[in-house]
Amino acid sequence: MVSLVSPALLNLAGLPALPLEPHVQSGNHLRISHHPLLGLPVAPFILQRLTLGGRGPVVAGPAASPAALLRRDAVFRNRAGQVLSLPITLSKGEEIRATMAQSGEATCIWVGMVAAEAPVVVRPGLNLAGVNLGGSIVTGPRITDTIAKLDPVKLRDLFDNRANSLKDLLPRKTALRMQAYGSAMAGAPALLAERRAAPYLIAAPAIAEVVITGTGVITDFAWLAAQDLNAGAWESIAVLNLPRKPGLRYLSVSDARDRAEAALRAQAPKLSPLQETSGATPPAAAPAFSPALESDRVHDLAWPLDGDLDALIDSATPPLLAVETLALTDAAGQPLAQGPGEQSEVSISHLARVLQGSLDPGVAAWLGYKGYDKDYGQNEGMTLYRVLGFFRNPLAIGARPEQLLTLPLAQIPAADRSLGDGEVAKLVTTFAAPVLRPEGRQIEGALEAASDYIAIAAIAAVDRSAPPAPPAPPVMLAPEHVSWLPEVPPIARREVECPVKGVLTGATLAAEREQPPGSFNPINRKTAGGWHLPLTLGLNGGNSGALLADQDGRQGFVADRLAGPEAARYHIAQQDRFGRWSGFAAQDAAAGPRPKPPRPVLQGNYLQPAPADAGITGGTLKLRVPMPEADALAPGSYPLSHLRFSFAHEGVAPPSGSVALPDQTAPVSAAVAIDSPPAGTAPRRAVPLVLTGPVLQPTEQRRMIVTAVWVDSFGQISAPSEPLRLMMTDPRPPAQLSIPDVLLYSARPDATGLAYVERRWPVPANPPSYAVYYTDEIRLLSWLTESGRAPEAQAIAATADRAARAGKLRAIQQDFPDHLFERLADAVEPVGTGERRFRHALSGSTRVLNGYKIAVEAPISGARPDLAALDTVFYGVPNSDPPPRPMVDLRMVAPLPGEPALVAEVTVSVMPGVTPARTARIYRTRGGPTDPLSAPVVGTIALPAPDPVTGRQVASFRDIGTAEIAPTARLTPYARYQWFADVQGAPESGSAVPGLWSQPSDPKSLATVPALLPQAPSLTCSGTPAAGGYRALAVHVTHPLGPAPTMLGYWRYDLARAEPGAAWVALASGEVQTLPLAITDPEPTGLTLLGSRLRLTLTDPIGRPLPAVELVVT
Repeated sequence: MVSLVSPALLNLAGLPALPLEPHVQSGNHLRISHHPLLGLPVAPFILQRLTLGGRGPVVAGPAASPAALLRRDAVFRNRAGQVLSLPITLSKGEEIRATMAQSGEATCIWVGMVAAEAPVVVRPGLNLAGVNLGGSIVTGPRITDTIAKLDPVKLRDLFDNRANSLKDLLPRKTALRMQAYGSAMAGAPALLAERRAAPYLIAAPAIAEVVITGTGVITDFAWLAAQDLNAGAWESIAVLNLPRKPGLRYLSVSDARDRAEAALRAQAPKLSPLQETSGATPPAAAPAFSPALESDRVHDLAWPLDGDLDALIDSATPPLLAVETLALTDAAGQPLAQGPGEQSEVSISHLARVLQGSLDPGVAAWLGYKGYDKDYGQNEGMTLYRVLGFFRNPLAIGARPEQLLTLPLAQIPAADRSLGDGEVAKLVTTFAAPVLRPEGRQIEGALEAASDYIAIAAIAAVDRSAPPAPPAPPVMLAPEHVSWLPEVPPIARREVECPVKGVLTGATLAAEREQPPGSFNPINRKTAGGWHLPLTLGLNGGNSGALLADQDGRQGFVADRLAGPEAARYHIAQQDRFGRWSGFAAQDAAAGPRPKPPRPVLQGNYLQPAPADAGITGGTLKLRVPMPEADALAPGSYPLSHLRFSFAHEGVAPPSGSVALPDQTAPVSAAVAIDSPPAGTAPRRAVPLVLTGPVLQPTEQRRMIVTAVWVDSFGQISAPSEPLRLMMTDPRPPAQLSIPDVLLYSARPDATGLAYVERRWPVPANPPSYAVYYTDEIRLLSWLTESGRAPEAQAIAATADRAARAGKLRAIQQDFPDHLFERLADAVEPVGTGERRFRHALSGSTRVLNGYKIAVEAPISGARPDLAALDTVFYGVPNSDPPPRPMVDLRMVAPLPGEPALVAEVTVSVMPGVTPARTARIYRTRGGPTDPLSAPVVGTIALPAPDPVTGRQVASFRDIGTAEIAPTARLTPYARYQWFADVQGAPESGSAVPGLWSQPSDPKSLATVPALLPQAPSLTCSGTPAAGGYRALAVHVTHPLGPAPTMLGYWRYDLARAEPGAAWVALASGEVQTLPLAITDPEPTGLTLLGSRLRLTLTDPIGRPLPAVELVVT
């Protein structure tokens, strides 16, 4: 016995098609699918039938065995996850999930439910026996082991009778919905079938869960496991072969293509598939279809699969690794990837293409993946089907071990997964014989020798008493604009994705775009034969790697790459795996969001007006924007209409606020060529704009800020361009400095032999730039000579006076060309915040004139004046020799009225020299150094012009003892002084700056002896009174000259005393050492009698006695 396997390996699904079904032929339809890792079957599928009850073969043996009974072990949960038990009452909005306790030993293929409406309404006179009113639950006969034999009529009647027993209690029909789910891709639940009315019976492969919603009461629930049926007496009713002759990996049948053709035509739809209709046709309104049309359609779709079958069956490449490599090219046939090491190709699996093609029911019938039981044993109840499949071990056909980790191959008994090639041929021949022998056909071919072949089986139930509801239209979400396709505007084409959910497992789709309204365009691609390919669902891949979107429940999308830009309405219908069609769902798509125009690339410049016109007109703004041609615009764009320019300008020097100007426009029709391309190539174009800028103030600088936007024919505006900042500068130079017409001089040469010219001038708050240009007298005179003006040059050169020469050159300064002046680099520097200066070093020995022009230039722009129009300022170097060294003569003279007693006359004499003296400076010292830096200046006198005969200059100075640092000082008598002098030369020509000082004269000495004898001193006396006189007598002497020691010697004193009636006797004498002078009695105890006379005589330092002075002691 071939073992049943998990539906993940082999799956069989059945559909009972009733005569009223519009598309599918009446009868039972079977769909076969298997895991892709099993590859193609190595032999035709064998379809078998097990008829229950007395009308056909019955279950052998276990008809009365518990193994053939319905199962009741289900777990019921509400939305909160609470476990419930029967009976269960549902209210609106509630949901019950029934999970069958399945395992590898039990796979649910059928489920049934008995239900009543809630609440139960009791009518008068009813027999309520067996009705539990307390819980509003109808109770009654349950499925028991004694009646639940697998008899289709009894099973149907059981559920029907249970429902009929409640009819008298029901005011209206039961409002429940029963949906069966199984696992699908990525483990997500997939809707298998649903019932919306009693009897609530569903047959489907691998039912994992039943979801019940609505209002009502669930009173009973049971299910059927495939494993409980595998031991029955199965009858082979069909051999489903590939339309191909035998090969290395496939046992086929005689006349394989004819048998496949017969199967295809037998299952041809009664009405046209909806992808071949137009106008969102309802399923029942589709035009009639014939087997011949279906044959033509299927062959048009399936002929490419012949090559795939050849590669899978007879090529040396293992089937799971067999691929076809296709080059990826653009519309011109060029590879999409052309870089080094890049490949522009895609590999397509032959097996995947065959399995995908089998999604279409007609192609599935052609390939042997869909069976059809027309007479279904004349059983209007439940019919059971089994399919036998034969495969090679996946490892032998290219699978990797890690790919098989989740595949339940280990559940297959070892005997069924280690068959030899001969055993497989024998089994297939045995099972197929009841079908092929009456046809006069047989199994043909021989498989590749191996002992790893697999035989597996799957079972499906088909219950004609409760056919599943027809497919519901898929749920369409709002279509989404994806992108614009590459078309040259104004042509616009885009891709639109229509997200959908509620799509059945293995369903194919028909889709149409209604654009404009009333005009339907198929989205299903048309083949060369004129038929349309069915669509399968595209999957969205997210960053997380999930296959399906999880926000809105979408399962995938239908893509339309031919949509126009306008709004559209999309219609999508789905076809289940058996060929039944749903109606069309519809959803509106908004018009495509047109791309905005590209961001302009603004170019331009500013041309200054002529300086003469700058006061009445602004400069010229020349702007342009390269124009993207239609083929350079983004797909879906509107054509460009015009450019709009915006302007604003702001002050830079000096700073000021922004001023906006009116916008300007330029149409694209004004575009001009901006290059000269080779012949046959269109030139690049740009849209220009020329306008006049604002009038600027002298030396003003403003920044014009220009932006531009493209405006398309629909009025959409692009992002603004990068601002173009153009500096607008007034071309006029600033006001120039006033230069006086005088000869100036540099500083005197320093110790290095350089003389520096320095000139300072005040500057405004925002100072301009300054430049200094230099020339010299030699250049100017040389140019005059070379220009034919030699006499004029000679006359100027012969003028000895430098100031006069400077005046003559200044008078013709406009004649000298600019090239005679060199610009001095870095000559101007700031001095503080409000002043500038320039310094220029000249040779300290030069005698020529040096000319300078100071140009005031505009900052940043460098607008400068005409150099020829600037005044020249001439500088000379003050390097004349100092006057000769003077001589000094001295004598004491009588004072004039108002002068003190001591006056010295100082006479300064200067001998003739190169430079006459202008001023004499007289120094005096008394015993100190005769150095002008140390001796004080006692007087400055002007010297007369040189004597016309002798050339000497003589002047005298009366010195009374004052000095510049001591204006009240006087000459000290009896002192010896030294006098010396230096003299200063006259200023340079044309200058008021005095000349150099000469070397100082030799010093001369003079003693200050008063010419007349000084006046007599004054005497006073003091002592200790005693009888008749004074003891310790002291005589005090004062004199205006203060007889202190002098440079000429000491003062002397002589004191005599004459007592009354006695002669004069010398009392004391000596030199005056200190002041005040007090002469004491040499005899301290001596007595000076009253009436005694004292007489003092002073002698000056040169020995001249002063008049004697007498004093009487009283």
